[in-house]
Amino acid sequence: MDPGEDGSDSCSAGPPRKRKKCNALEVAGAKENVFEETSGGESDGDDGSLFDFDSGQSRLPPSVLCVKCQFICDNWSSILSRMLEDDHIDFPHCGSSFVLESSAKRGCSLCAQFLASVDQERLEDSRQSRQEKQGDGIGDLGGRIKVQNAVFDRKDVNPIHRKHCWILHLSFGHGVQNFFVDIVPALGPTFRAPSKECFLTSRDALPLAEQWMRRCCNTHRLCNAPIDDFLPTRLISVNGTHPYLILTSQLKIKPKYATLSHCWGQIKYLTLTKATIENFKQRIPLEALLKTFLDAIRITQEFGIDYLWIDSLCIVQDDADDWDREASSMAGVYGSSTLNIAASGASDGRIGCFFQRGGSLKCQVEMTVCGEKVLYDVVPRLMYERSLARMPLSKRGWALQERVLPRRTLHFTSTEVFWECLQKTACETFPDGLPAAILYRPYGRNSFRKGFISKSMWMSLVEMYSECHLTKSSDKLVAISGLARSLQLQTKEQYVAGLWREDLELQLCWEVSFDRFNATTPPYRTPSWSWASVDSQIKFRNIEKYGPGCWNIKIIQVHVKPSRLDPLGEIKSGILRLSCEVLIHVTVKIAADGFYMVINATDIETKMGLDYEDMHTTFDQSNQPITRLYNFYALPVRGYNSGSRVIGLFLEPTGKDGEFRRVGIFRLTGDQCLRNFEECAKNTKCHAKKEEYYRIRKDKFGQEHRIIAII
Repeated sequence: MDPGEDGSDSCSAGPPRKRKKCNALEVAGAKENVFEETSGGESDGDDGSLFDFDSGQSRLPPSVLCVKCQFICDNWSSILSRMLEDDHIDFPHCGSSFVLESSAKRGCSLCAQFLASVDQERLEDSRQSRQEKQGDGIGDLGGRIKVQNAVFDRKDVNPIHRKHCWILHLSFGHGVQNFFVDIVPALGPTFRAPSKECFLTSRDALPLAEQWMRRCCNTHRLCNAPIDDFLPTRLISVNGTHPYLILTSQLKIKPKYATLSHCWGQIKYLTLTKATIENFKQRIPLEALLKTFLDAIRITQEFGIDYLWIDSLCIVQDDADDWDREASSMAGVYGSSTLNIAASGASDGRIGCFFQRGGSLKCQVEMTVCGEKVLYDVVPRLMYERSLARMPLSKRGWALQERVLPRRTLHFTSTEVFWECLQKTACETFPDGLPAAILYRPYGRNSFRKGFISKSMWMSLVEMYSECHLTKSSDKLVAISGLARSLQLQTKEQYVAGLWREDLELQLCWEVSFDRFNATTPPYRTPSWSWASVDSQIKFRNIEKYGPGCWNIKIIQVHVKPSRLDPLGEIKSGILRLSCEVLIHVTVKIAADGFYMVINATDIETKMGLDYEDMHTTFDQSNQPITRLYNFYALPVRGYNSGSRVIGLFLEPTGKDGEFRRVGIFRLTGDQCLRNFEECAKNTKCHAKKEEYYRIRKDKFGQEHRIIAII
């Protein structure tokens, strides 16, 4: 039965159209059946290798290395033996970063991996800075390599990788960029050549991408699970001479469709408007479309998909009501698509999806371990992040939900093509799947893997989202509403201004990161207690670090009023009422030796340094204390009166009794600092006056509950 007949969207019945294999494969001497389907079924956990090479024909020599890099391979056993005695060993490498660059150009694959691990602009900046200080003596100290063990404790990391993954750190001294590469055991066929050596452009990788798609459709149970019977309002038909716009209400069966995720950029181009909609229903002129759109149409056709959704061509851009309706349906649009095409490497529509590329991102080296020859894959330390997470599209705010929601995404980056689905992440360098040791780096904030989202992921997703940019700051909640709606369908929980009503006390403990601090105060779009009220990168504090301490607040009521049609989108106003144990008068001021928080009373004054290790604070906006005194209220959120660490909020009054606005967050960790704070907090002379609370009421046990409102 055709999948459209019963309303399902399984793609197993619709394999990609056959296309002629690229000449680059023949030039590289690849086998004729490289992209043919392998026989036999696969389980959900392992869908087999895309490459079924004959051992006699697939064996190729390890990558070419320079003398310095070959030294590492030849002496690997002794290096590991020395590390058992001294984990800080290092040894010499090339004399300077210029020598490293020259060696890479001459063909050393490992030097090329080192060079690819850094941003070239930063490398040039560090070279110029060092030239200014030392004349022409760049790298006079010579390069030194340190070997570090990459420890992985994740259960889903291959046991071989957990024990035998390494990091090589190449340094040329202070002021010069550091270089890092990952070394992981090669789990594929011995001496298999990196696939990307076969592909001169990302267009040549389409047969491999079709194979990923075919495998996913035929073997991945999670990726083919039934989904809601959703269709976008409009789609672009691409199965003909010219594309045209069609209303899906006119379709008799539910079709497969692809979506496009792209950067709009600053250029003006043809879009769907009230004036163009009737013409678009007849024909969308190919000559007027940007290169990214043309490439997306070609990719959609190559995969045997008849329809494509592009935001600027399927949403009426000058109709606010239509925009509101369609923007609120992004969870369905992307979540129900058969394939999402991501123009990840393009900063605007003129660049397109296809790129000319350099050499392979991977080299393979043979090392002796315990008397046996072992083949290792070597890639730049930030291979996954540099090739995907740091592309222009990943910096766009809307793109996060466009990456998370679809079941399958094909990323066209400037370095290589990536495949992400619910059960596999692969790329041209690792066509059988990115090793978990690289995908799940032990540190780094972008260790993202596609999968079914859950509420436990929300704070991490928000942290990633806060690093992205939005053309219109008013879209702060709109551009993530698709993710929120998808989670709300699962949990049935109340969603309030970017946070969830359950565990709201925990989610209030966000803070601005100084790594991305916006110098301007944005116009009002959410209550001050929401992370969406700031335009800076934010992070949530891990409350578990603060021990088993009790909560010092309890949310009583929270209410938000949307300003548009979507209740999960833009907000007109919002208020949160909570009961607290104590609200303390504090003064934040500057002294010659730093910032201080001072708790004043007629018979006591406690001064605590804001920039000391035992106390830390951040303010939500950059116009907070810089050159003068500020009178705030300190609201302990958790830990107060429990002997553990304290985390709390800084509030300022709005002028209405019992109403406050959040301005920052503080954390107390040092023993003496905690004792001073709790001593002052017990002194009622430090507390807010009764009339400063919204209400004070007693429970049946006579316990007072002080209620305040935060807007």
